[in-house]
Amino acid sequence: MPPVPEISAQIDRFLDFCRVEKGLARATVDSYRLDLERFAASLKPREALAEAAPLRRHVDSLYKAGMASRSIARHLATLRNFYRFLLETGAISSDPTALLTSPKQWKNLPKYLNQKQLENLIASPDLSRPQGLRDRAMLEFLYATGLRVSELCRVRVSDLERNMGYVRVVGKGNKHRLVPVGKTALQAVENYLTSGRPQLLKGRASPYLFVTNRGGAMIRQSFWKLLATYGKKAGIFTSRDKTYLRDALIGRRGRPAQLANHAGPCRHIDHPNLYSCDAVPLAEDRRRAPSQGLMEMCSLPQRAKRVNR
Repeated sequence: MPPVPEISAQIDRFLDFCRVEKGLARATVDSYRLDLERFAASLKPREALAEAAPLRRHVDSLYKAGMASRSIARHLATLRNFYRFLLETGAISSDPTALLTSPKQWKNLPKYLNQKQLENLIASPDLSRPQGLRDRAMLEFLYATGLRVSELCRVRVSDLERNMGYVRVVGKGNKHRLVPVGKTALQAVENYLTSGRPQLLKGRASPYLFVTNRGGAMIRQSFWKLLATYGKKAGIFTSRDKTYLRDALIGRRGRPAQLANHAGPCRHIDHPNLYSCDAVPLAEDRRRAPSQGLMEMCSLPQRAKRVNR
């Protein structure tokens, strides 16, 4: 079993495995790195990784630090994945994380914006400015497609097929999929491409659809700041409940626009046993109705399955 000084090398090998073999997103790998570095810092000299005592001491320190149950559960998940890798590679002979128990987490009903709140939020950007055209296009695109924000920021101009009404998306694990885009979102993107994007780029080139004033791709953190600003402007949330806006607009790792297309109660993605009847149905012109060309394309046998190439 490797002593503590070797844990840095083990962490690097594990992160390389996650990035290359498993194809995990960079944000996930970065989270693993931070969690494991914190664990490594808690180890004493010459302690063995296969011992349970260092793990118990580390978990106790997380509770004493006042960390939320969700954050502790994430740390434990990181440790379990790390020790599973060590076990499979023969670095340890037994897995001490099998003795750990995850903290109980509360399950709350999801919250959703009503139709008026959604309309006010989407109408918040100033369309007389190029940034406003971009932000309106991003909000319409997010509402119509249900993409993750990280996916939205990585959409390239070449990924969007405006004539056929769909966008190619690269999601977690480098998996590719086709997502229909509604007419209103396509029109907002068209306005942005015509009158907003050229002014933001100022002659510079960028492959990304949504760009900043400096010509680079919009990043997830910047978009959430913009969303928070527009949420306050629309009067639908305050600074202390930013998560509410996130859950209401795109759901917790989910698709409220997709959920809202159902007439009956919606099963929440994170909590299968919880239902909500408050989901706002999409307006008719914002529904993700694919074009005839996309319908014909998806009817082909090779398009019947999700593209994993």
